[in-house]
Amino acid sequence: MESCETLSKTGKPSQLLEFATYEQAQDAIAALNSKLPRELVAGLAREVITRVAERDRVANRAVFKPSARDIEEFARALMSTEPSAGADYIAEVHAKGVPPESIYLVYLAAGARQLGVWWEKDQVSFLDVTVGSSRLLAIMRAMRHHFVRPGPRSVRSAAFAAVPGEDHTIGVTMAADFFRKDGWDVELLTGIDHETLIETFSKRTFPLVGLSLAGEHAIEALSRVVIALRIVSPESYVVVGGQDLPSLNTLISAIGVDAQVEGLEDARDVFDALWQRVVSDRA
Repeated sequence: MESCETLSKTGKPSQLLEFATYEQAQDAIAALNSKLPRELVAGLAREVITRVAERDRVANRAVFKPSARDIEEFARALMSTEPSAGADYIAEVHAKGVPPESIYLVYLAAGARQLGVWWEKDQVSFLDVTVGSSRLLAIMRAMRHHFVRPGPRSVRSAAFAAVPGEDHTIGVTMAADFFRKDGWDVELLTGIDHETLIETFSKRTFPLVGLSLAGEHAIEALSRVVIALRIVSPESYVVVGGQDLPSLNTLISAIGVDAQVEGLEDARDVFDALWQRVVSDRA
């Protein structure tokens, strides 16, 4: 696949997607799927389809309404043997004048719903659905630059959260206190379930999110949180810290986080560097 200047079939360059980001995200998700049990992969696919399909709750703001045939064509492109087919399809739609918001709220949501319908009716295979959902998520990652909201750059802010289901929250609480003393505005989120945590992220955007992982047993919960967070708050940078990180480095990287940290001093350096990226994004 080519760079961000990849031509659509209309012959026009598309700035809708950062294609390098699309490639990286797609490769990472494929690597993650290859390392996890089938049941877990299916759960993550459902997380993507459900979360993306929910985006059309606010789709009334979008003027453009694609036809049922358009959506079926897009959904089939997502499952194509050509890795870039789905991305190329929406790049063409954008080149015809459809704005990014309509593509994000209408096309992606409707495409996710179509995949879900076909899956429920056994009209597509498990492999097709996991491929399609993975590419949906990769497209959303590649559209991140369209949805960065302007905001104040003087107050460094972040959310720190324990992975749902974890009882050991001393580490993440200490991290939150450490960063507060360092001048950060920190919201600590512990003792809440997956749906409540994601609902919080959907209602309030945090530029940086630090997630605490207690060990390999929490990989499934971490994967669900990161995938859902990428959908409801695409502009957030996600950092993971916790126990056994060196042994889990490859697996955590495949989940698609922006950084991993060991220790509070390491976290300080990483968060400071990511905050500079937040400032740059908002400039």
